[in-house]
Amino acid sequence: MEEPGRATTANADERLVRRFIGEVLVARRLEVAAELFSQDVVDHQAGGARHGVQELTKSVRGFLRAFPDLAIAVNVMAVVPPITMAWLSWHGTHEQSFLGVPATGRRVSAGCVSIFRSSGGRLAERWEFVDVSTRKQLGLPRPASPWSQLSSRDRPLLRVRW
Repeated sequence: MEEPGRATTANADERLVRRFIGEVLVARRLEVAAELFSQDVVDHQAGGARHGVQELTKSVRGFLRAFPDLAIAVNVMAVVPPITMAWLSWHGTHEQSFLGVPATGRRVSAGCVSIFRSSGGRLAERWEFVDVSTRKQLGLPRPASPWSQLSSRDRPLLRVRW
């Protein structure tokens, strides 16, 4: 049986994430981010962590400018307080620089998983994992695997015991 307080927290956390997706990303109301995220939010991205709601907003603004016709769909959302996970699909036309790539005019479709941690009624951290196919669609090479840096002798072995 679920604890009543936990269900309330789960509902509140889901509303925060849905507002971020709907109001900030879809409706492009970037000022709403300050209501949803803590001022010292940590935004974990492939290029490193960004600190503060202003940096998060700057990152989102760049993404929205790069894909001005962006459309987003929520495929799955799961909440286990204080964590909310959203599996999203998105598509848009690459019309400004993104990931260091000048505008290509290409239609890009990808998926991503966003994980949020809430604290004190706001979103305190976000992790963004974008489908590697995004890089390919923009003409970028696939990132090197961390395993490629190791010799075969140094790679750990996966051993399965039955």
